[in-house]
Amino acid sequence: MATEKKPYTPEEFDAERERTRNFVGGVLSRLKWELYHDKDVVEAVELGLTRNQLEYGTRFCPCYGPLSYVKADGKKNLAAICPCPAAVRMDATESGAYGPFSTREELMEKTKDWPAPGDIEQREDGWYMTSHHPGIDHCMIFVKAGTGWNA
Repeated sequence: MATEKKPYTPEEFDAERERTRNFVGGVLSRLKWELYHDKDVVEAVELGLTRNQLEYGTRFCPCYGPLSYVKADGKKNLAAICPCPAAVRMDATESGAYGPFSTREELMEKTKDWPAPGDIEQREDGWYMTSHHPGIDHCMIFVKAGTGWNA
């Protein structure tokens, strides 16, 4: 898979944006999540998902750059597709942490394909990854209901 961008028309963009909105609605329903509270951020991510679908043929998470969309072997990096596994696997706590794991090595193995693994910390009950996007503790479009991220 190449990271070459495909051209598209404004009409194609508008049609794909509607499909992206349907995709977002499906994710919200399937995972029992809600949209992030900042509508400007949600719109920016939605536009990025639309653009990535048109340009690369896949709804890659726009939080990651195009260089993370392809693995060294030339195949799509499935860990960069929205909703990214990092967002899906974060636990439903306000910390947004992924864990616990009994060892740091086990955590590293589980997250080795994530485009932007987060910070690792050890807590009383095990090892956690605390952020799946650099500097961000939650997905920028989807929020797990009841986690406190939408306050």
